[in-house]
Amino acid sequence: MKISIVVLMTILLSLVLVPGLHASGTVVFSDNFDTENGGKAALNYTGFANWTVTGGGTVDLIGNGSWDFLPGHGMYVDLDGSTLNAGLMAHVQSLNAGSYVFSFDLAGNQYAGNRNQYPNTGNETVTVSVNNISSTYILPPTQAFTTYSIPFTLSTTGPVTLSFHDDSHDNIGALLDNTKVSSVPLPGAIWLLGSGLAALIGFRRKCGA
Repeated sequence: MKISIVVLMTILLSLVLVPGLHASGTVVFSDNFDTENGGKAALNYTGFANWTVTGGGTVDLIGNGSWDFLPGHGMYVDLDGSTLNAGLMAHVQSLNAGSYVFSFDLAGNQYAGNRNQYPNTGNETVTVSVNNISSTYILPPTQAFTTYSIPFTLSTTGPVTLSFHDDSHDNIGALLDNTKVSSVPLPGAIWLLGSGLAALIGFRRKCGA
């Protein structure tokens, strides 16, 4: 009985790609801001448990019934505080070497119908950084919360800085919620591929192929 190695690998790789065989990632950090300030809104908020606000600017903690432009999301952050200067919001997380995904929810400003009071509230441009990896998101007015993600890989264990900065300077910024860092493990099916291939090669030799 002759079975080519190419055929064997094709069969096993098809098994690897079957949905459900991949192990899910582990969440190593998450913050939805719901417990900040006892669940109460606060303008120019600086008391975050996991984040610092620097750069001379500010952010606002809103939601949960106060300045709650998108009800049902608990507390969230307006990335342009109430000082006409958006702050840099950052978190430092220690991570082991490996592959990760940083995910977060962003929404546009919700003042599109009030241009007289806030004439500059158009698109919001938000820069999200993971160490030296940066991505820019342009959010149209009234955009609802949308999940985005940035994959990254660390070659060594160490601290990683996650940050958000809105280029707005009119007190009305993009909204942030549900930040999360998850590990990306090697698929469990890769082990199946290796062990299965070895077994089939042994079977092939046994049959004198």
